[in-house]
Amino acid sequence: MPDTLIDPENSSPLDVRAFRSGPLASVNWRTAASGISMSDAAAELLTTAWFAQVQPSSSLGAAPDDMERTEGALQRRLVAHRSRERALRDAKLAQARRESSDDRLRCQVPGCGFDFAQIYGSAGEGYAQVHHLRPLADAIGPTTTRLEDLVVVCANCHAIIHRGGKCREISKLIVAEN
Repeated sequence: MPDTLIDPENSSPLDVRAFRSGPLASVNWRTAASGISMSDAAAELLTTAWFAQVQPSSSLGAAPDDMERTEGALQRRLVAHRSRERALRDAKLAQARRESSDDRLRCQVPGCGFDFAQIYGSAGEGYAQVHHLRPLADAIGPTTTRLEDLVVVCANCHAIIHRGGKCREISKLIVAEN
């Protein structure tokens, strides 16, 4: 989410006094330093709270038709990223194709079954995303991953699995079939 400024005369600022439990309760909000240190869990919760503050769900879709913003500015960021093994991804995709009756990749989320090649033709042939059933973010350090720890998913399912910084169970992802 980009930086967002609010006018405190027209919008309420985020009230940190509301953070009475969880990781945000342990943050020293009154530091005299030029920044605040917090855990990754607290930072994630703060981002979610700020997003809800500046863009409540009731205002989604309420943007004027002539709304415009400047985009595309180059930003440099230092991030922590868990390494992933390309060989595991490729092996999982190969396994899914072998286990398919027609050598096709499909989303393995129950109730989805999105077929990449059927929808996208040759551009979708051999493409899929691979999701870790045991989130790497929960690991304290490097961990061993097996093929059974991975599942083939489409981009939509993968986005919903992780929406809001969560890791939803694939068996409970799709709640209704059309």
